[in-house]
Amino acid sequence: MIYEAIKGAVASVTALRGVYPTGVCIDEEEFPIAVYTFGKQTAETDLSGEVHHYTDEVFIDLLSESYVQLHDLYRQVERALLALANGADGAGEYIFGVSCGSPEADAADLPIGLMRRTLQCSIQWCELTE
Repeated sequence: MIYEAIKGAVASVTALRGVYPTGVCIDEEEFPIAVYTFGKQTAETDLSGEVHHYTDEVFIDLLSESYVQLHDLYRQVERALLALANGADGAGEYIFGVSCGSPEADAADLPIGLMRRTLQCSIQWCELTE
């Protein structure tokens, strides 16, 4: 599934100590970590009304104790996701477009000493046909 390809790309960043879905309890986690949320999926149709491809949206919150490390992680995760473009994901899907950006300002939770930066990724993919 496309979601496994996305999670796998983020998990390939060796500097991360964990990659978790939304709702993870971070009380006992070692940082830095990534927390992902899958957003909307849009089916794009061709002129005959058949689904040609899908566009999926994913949000990845990077949490770190260091602002410098946070920005380094952001670039590493962005590179890993962009590398998915123009290739099969190994699960019967072809990823042909990936774009990344930061939809909001960085944030800090000073009482617990963490910095947060969000990466928004849009992935265009289609099912491979035999």
